[in-house]
Amino acid sequence: MGFKPEAFCEATELHYEKSSSLFWGNYNGYPICLEYNSQRSFFTFFLCASVSDSEGFAAMLKEWERSQSGISQCRYERNLLQSVIVIPGRDSQEKALASLDALTALAHEHSMVPCCATCGNTSYYAPHMVNESLVLQLCDSCAAKTEESFSQSRAEENAVKINWGGIILGILLGAAALFALTWLLSELGVLHFLSGYIGMVIALVAMKKFGRKVTVPTAILATVICLAVAFITPRFTMAKDLAEFVRDDYAADMRADGYSITELNEYIMTIDQSLETMTDAEISEIFDCTRASLQKDRNTLYEAMILMKDYTTTKQCFVHLDDLCEMEIMQDVDVKGELIKEILWGMLSVAVGACLTIPGIIRNGKMRYRIRRMV
Repeated sequence: MGFKPEAFCEATELHYEKSSSLFWGNYNGYPICLEYNSQRSFFTFFLCASVSDSEGFAAMLKEWERSQSGISQCRYERNLLQSVIVIPGRDSQEKALASLDALTALAHEHSMVPCCATCGNTSYYAPHMVNESLVLQLCDSCAAKTEESFSQSRAEENAVKINWGGIILGILLGAAALFALTWLLSELGVLHFLSGYIGMVIALVAMKKFGRKVTVPTAILATVICLAVAFITPRFTMAKDLAEFVRDDYAADMRADGYSITELNEYIMTIDQSLETMTDAEISEIFDCTRASLQKDRNTLYEAMILMKDYTTTKQCFVHLDDLCEMEIMQDVDVKGELIKEILWGMLSVAVGACLTIPGIIRNGKMRYRIRRMV
């Protein structure tokens, strides 16, 4: 049976902050907080309490941890007992409850006393949400000091000006990664949805690092540029492939069959003159075909000549890619359809990547330096 937050709350009588995936409250006489990671099926456990011999208790934890199943990374510092509770597979709720019982039993065994996580005040404390990611027990004095420190940090962060040079550098790094990954996957003959997502992540992380902070306008700018790259890259790779095909395969085969550009041009001129001056009967007798089929053959030969003459480089194919896609000679392999599919796939991957990453970055920025008392 999979883990269900609502059922877990009923079993433990803990409160649940769905937006932050946090459980908090009193369990077996101790104030605890559990940060739930649903993707990897584990809790990060926090218990606010003091112990008489903090150094000895911290040293003993590793030995105690070896005797437990599903509990790891135990440590104790600054009145805070922390550990990771793994709850994979079936019976996850029962495993979580067993681990909570073991941790709180350990606290009782060592006579730990619930207290303020900052100053250790055991007479008065209350739960406070810190940065929307952790519920800590704080006394009024420590909560006020934390709020004052956060207010100062917010003011300092708000005063920071965007480094537009760093923002542009970050966007260019993300766009370059998107271009390179899309091109590589195209060479391998694979369409992968992660290319746009990875490009957006690299762009936003680099923007944050080099541009000091990411705002909604800069995130939108990054998205627009990455969308443009997702549009251009398939066109570039398609142009490169077409140029190589025309230069190395098609033109070589035509020349091997005795059709040079000059000979094709002369033959086309002959057909044009015949179509203009000959009757249908004469065309049937000389060319052994109808006027319509001769006209079609003439158009095919003309396109072949244009390909051999004008579309042997990536640049030429890239500039005139839309004209190339409309050629009758390209319809058999559906170049246009394949190009549209690659462009839509790439732009959709960027859009999804932006939707998945930007809100989190903006929200994390807003949640920083926030403290509120829980009711």
